[in-house]
Amino acid sequence: MTNHPQPLKVDGPFTHSNLSLYLLTPPETETRTGARQFMPLDRAIVEKTVVVHETGTVGQLEVENLSPEIDVFIQDGDIVRGGRQDRVVRTDFILPAKSGRLPLPTFCVERTRWGRRGHEAVGLFSSSKHTLNARSLRAKMRSGQTDQHVMWEEVSKMQCKLSASVGENVAAASSPSSMDLSLDHKALERRRKAVREELGSLREKYPHATGMVVAINGKVLGGDLYFTGELFGDLWEKLLDTAANESVGELTAFTKAKLERLPTAEKLAEILAGGVTSEEKQLHELPPRTRITLRGVQGQRVFTTRDVGFANEAVRTAIEFLQA
Repeated sequence: MTNHPQPLKVDGPFTHSNLSLYLLTPPETETRTGARQFMPLDRAIVEKTVVVHETGTVGQLEVENLSPEIDVFIQDGDIVRGGRQDRVVRTDFILPAKSGRLPLPTFCVERTRWGRRGHEAVGLFSSSKHTLNARSLRAKMRSGQTDQHVMWEEVSKMQCKLSASVGENVAAASSPSSMDLSLDHKALERRRKAVREELGSLREKYPHATGMVVAINGKVLGGDLYFTGELFGDLWEKLLDTAANESVGELTAFTKAKLERLPTAEKLAEILAGGVTSEEKQLHELPPRTRITLRGVQGQRVFTTRDVGFANEAVRTAIEFLQA
């Protein structure tokens, strides 16, 4: 699946409240199973396959894959908690087996802490079940269009929007500036549970899907397409929860009439075709194996993460729909 070529089959929209999803399935000839596999970062940390080290530098941690054979896929927006302050990963990163300690670009998502929190390790990080829930901000991170001060401002805005939508302050008493702990709030977990109950079974109903597109308040925002259905399946619940979190922040602006502007599956397939088949240009490279490329057409930016260690194959394609 070197370029995620067309035609992509699109199913949907499937809607819960103001959140709508479309599932993406590649042609049968492009569906890959049993290929080399990647372990997601959160699972790798839990299983002690990966260690994330504090460096004392806000914008860079060090990450190490201890496995002799399993590669790990780290996705932009992944949050790690602990250390001197919680961090979010800036860009996709392929972490090879037996990697040794490698630099990992990050931003802080916990402005007011610089030291131990409770009983957490100050020199290491634990996994988080959350991903940064602002799709547009993740796109800016991967293209280098934001900085630490903007990140802190956006985190504060996200916390305010979530609080306004649920009618409660989502900031955690133990660390009010922590985006990760805010996402633990019980009101947000209720929302995630409701979304899982209504939309979670889609993965089983469409077993060959390898990606999805998210729309909120009737507006298509973006999506993700993965190397294999296995990787998409491993990330499915986290992707669903992230979409649920993002949709909560937009509930105050929701009316059912806005759902009428959702494109049909056929129309969305037509729109996507332009983005993933346009000219591809290299954006940046992160040794030893990660290359990020960019395609741009009117109304879309398409970022593809490629594995230079394996014939430059695509691992993930992130699609951003530019809003007027």
